[in-house]
Amino acid sequence: SIGYAGELDEVEFDDGISQIFDAGGSSESSNRRVVLCGSGALKGINKFIKAKYELRDTTQGAGSLEKYGPVTTAIRRPKIMTYFHAQGELDLVWEPQLKNRYTNSMLVIDPSNVKRRYMADEPDKGPRKYRREMGIETPGADSYDAQYLFDIGLQIRLEETMGWFHKQ
Repeated sequence: SIGYAGELDEVEFDDGISQIFDAGGSSESSNRRVVLCGSGALKGINKFIKAKYELRDTTQGAGSLEKYGPVTTAIRRPKIMTYFHAQGELDLVWEPQLKNRYTNSMLVIDPSNVKRRYMADEPDKGPRKYRREMGIETPGADSYDAQYLFDIGLQIRLEETMGWFHKQ
């Protein structure tokens, strides 16, 4: 966990990311991180990135920019911006669940150390990786339907390659 005080600026951001890269300096670590940002942290990042970079929205025609700056907060059209740090590349992504007291926080993830793990099979119903269940009653519609179930968990390997970056 790495904290910063006051407004997030480029020096604090780069120093915090450097600490996360240094802590996870394993041979099994990649030089790429995904940074899930709350809205407050994203606003701070936008302040120092806007002067250097721009992300063009090619879906709106040539020359138009995203209304929120370099990284969009549109839920239906998420965009990822790559930030080039001295120790690796960061994919900056807005995470809408980081809100309220977590709005100024960032979760830094090394995707090479996150693996999908499926839940164990149920003896009476079968696999939980993927299962189709028929004849499920739909409340209020007086009908029966089918449903597909997927139970997936995440296994985090080498926690030291990841970090929590937040406002103190």
